Amino acid sequence: MKNLFIYYLVVFYLRVVKLTTLWDVINKGDKDNANLFIVWHNRTLICLLGIDKVVGNDKLNSIVSPSKDGEFLSDLMASFGHKVILSSQESGTGMKGLKTAISLLHQGKKVVITPDGSRGPRYHLKKGTGFILKKSASRYYIFSLNFKRRILMNSWDRLIIPTPFNRGVIMGEYFDFDDSKSVDELNIIIEKKLIELSVKADKYFNHKPIERA
Repeated sequence: MKNLFIYYLVVFYLRVVKLTTLWDVINKGDKDNANLFIVWHNRTLICLLGIDKVVGNDKLNSIVSPSKDGEFLSDLMASFGHKVILSSQESGTGMKGLKTAISLLHQGKKVVITPDGSRGPRYHLKKGTGFILKKSASRYYIFSLNFKRRILMNSWDRLIIPTPFNRGVIMGEYFDFDDSKSVDELNIIIEKKLIELSVKADKYFNHKPIERA
């Protein structure tokens, strides 16, 4: 009952934040037909609050670790209309989750991934991201988000918690799939761009950029 109370309290809080936040969306590139959306783990919660500014009412499928924290996050995502793909190397569900994501992308569904995984290290991209991209040949959107007023949790990823009556920013860039790139090359490109966009999103409200672990 205690956990259920906390869950509903968090959902209520996030909905208040969502309803009372004004967003600036700064995109580059042609947004048509992007299916794979890539954001760091510490922006996952605020992704729930602002991703509709990018995808509209389209339903999203999010890769989440089947851990206790992941279960709580899965429930939160479901409350905001996301479908969850359970995937983690530690739990042995990694390849199954990757294949599910690739299958959904081939069907034209939209998938969100957090490439530094459920345990980090922070801002280190794991190989599964490039693998999904290579196998699905999807157009993709790399993005970061931030808030003017925020709390940084003392977690491995420095999770960002926004306050109500706020301003948020989404910094994103659309990319066409380049089949000439290897999985490793794609991962290097994505990691570099994610870090760049996160620094810009942090500096947008004069915050000190969150450093790579």
